[in-house]
Amino acid sequence: MTKFLLALLALSFGANAQLSKVYLDSTMTETEADKHSFYRTFAPDPSKPEAFLANTYYKSGRLLEKGRSISNEKLMYHGIVQEFWENGSKKSEKQFELGDPTGGIQTWYENGKPHSLGYVIQKMIEVEGHKLIVSRALISQFWNEAGEQTVINGDGRYSDRQQWLHEEGQVKNEVRTGKWVGEDFRRGITFEETYDSEGELISGESKEKSSGKSYQYTSLFNPPTYKEKTSDFFHFVSKNFKTPETTKGGRLLISYEVTAEGRIGQIKIVNGIDRETDEAARKMLRKSGLWTPAKSRGKNVRIVLNLPIAVKATQHY
Repeated sequence: MTKFLLALLALSFGANAQLSKVYLDSTMTETEADKHSFYRTFAPDPSKPEAFLANTYYKSGRLLEKGRSISNEKLMYHGIVQEFWENGSKKSEKQFELGDPTGGIQTWYENGKPHSLGYVIQKMIEVEGHKLIVSRALISQFWNEAGEQTVINGDGRYSDRQQWLHEEGQVKNEVRTGKWVGEDFRRGITFEETYDSEGELISGESKEKSSGKSYQYTSLFNPPTYKEKTSDFFHFVSKNFKTPETTKGGRLLISYEVTAEGRIGQIKIVNGIDRETDEAARKMLRKSGLWTPAKSRGKNVRIVLNLPIAVKATQHY
């Protein structure tokens, strides 16, 4: 899993003391109530005033996932997160920090038998002028659906099919090595990848099942690009964000979508200042024009980013 560096800065401490509810489609994207497959609620956390209790439910009303979020507008887990199968048995337990998984991971099959044990490490890399935090899941133990342990103490064969992803290949010293193959059901692609002995991706090729179109890649994920590098976007923001004369100042956090076609899509104020200042941020983003879209396994994909802006109070306020 990767995130644009700006997302790491997106700390939002809301003051809404009421329960809020968001409807989600089959890909966990926000949707209308009559089209939802899941839904999520945010409620104030009595033990941590700066956090919210975030619960995600199946359409049936059964609990899917629970944890603490540092925002009630955008899910950003911090701490232990537990996931459940619809029959109520535990599916996974993970540790998160500022929205990213980190530390130990334990997973189970729907019948309660163990699925895997591992942990996540993070490092910062640079891709096409963008700094990224890359999260890599290391595999220590793995059991197949028949209950056979095929990865023991970081060595063996991994083959797993989950809701959105099927993948299989060899594990050595807890990392992927050699050739791996799989299918991403959300993206509608199959893929074949080659990894070195350190678990680094050497090369990959994905193919769309519907059209047969193929994509070559050397990175599992590439962030959306405004012009050529991250500093170009910062320059654009400083030049085009017009501070209203009546702003009281503060910290503005805005969430925005870059579509698979490279256009600015939905814009959402996560932590606003006032109506005029919030609207000035929206206008600024709409002026940014076309981006180079994000890529997942070489294919253009939609992504949502966060942009924090420190706004000074004007002299006229």
